[in-house]
Amino acid sequence: KKICVIGHFALGEQFLDGQTVKTKIITKELRKQYGKSEVNIIDTHGGKKTLLKAPAHCKKALKNCDNIIIFPGENGLRVYAPLLAITNKKYHRKLFYVVIGGWLPEFVKDKKMLSESLKKFDGIFVETKAMQSVMKKIGFTNVKVIPNCKELNILDEDDLVYNREGLFSFCTFSRVMKEKGIADAVDAINEINKKYEKPICTLDIYGQVDKNQEEWFGQLQKSFTEEIKYKGVVPFD
Repeated sequence: KKICVIGHFALGEQFLDGQTVKTKIITKELRKQYGKSEVNIIDTHGGKKTLLKAPAHCKKALKNCDNIIIFPGENGLRVYAPLLAITNKKYHRKLFYVVIGGWLPEFVKDKKMLSESLKKFDGIFVETKAMQSVMKKIGFTNVKVIPNCKELNILDEDDLVYNREGLFSFCTFSRVMKEKGIADAVDAINEINKKYEKPICTLDIYGQVDKNQEEWFGQLQKSFTEEIKYKGVVPFD
């Protein structure tokens, strides 16, 4: 096969986090380009239990495919990158790592073994030029930029509907967690409406609530006025 993708697909389940969505989007595009039969996938869904299967996953991928592409989170990267780099001495395949989010430069800074493994990859694809610049400063020469992407239906100008009277409508569309600035958005809407002593803006919050931050979001919801609502999960497009 031309390609093996190792990543979190969570087949048969609904996961809308950035890692899973990006893994599926890029795999779909690869299959468009090369044909479904030429792109194998290995699903890493299952947490730490699945990491125990990593040696078998790496051997299977290297044995059967010319190019290996990984989409791991932090824990997966610690395991898959060194395993692939070491095992590939026998197979001489091309290795690629697609980075999801902006955490990699800080994460690898003090991890010599992991850094050396990643430097053996043929390509590390980050989402911004700023990340590429930082990675170059810490010794990586194999970093390229692929901006974050989604397959979206682009509306024609005639399809856009603007609310030119009444309230200004805002929304957030991301995983619901502190780091995404959700609380800042809530504070901003509350502050504007308080300043004008009447509803000026509304805020709808869309997205999956981070499992580790449900208590935080529950507390935040206590500060919601009638103009702020959590609208749950909707498809990424």
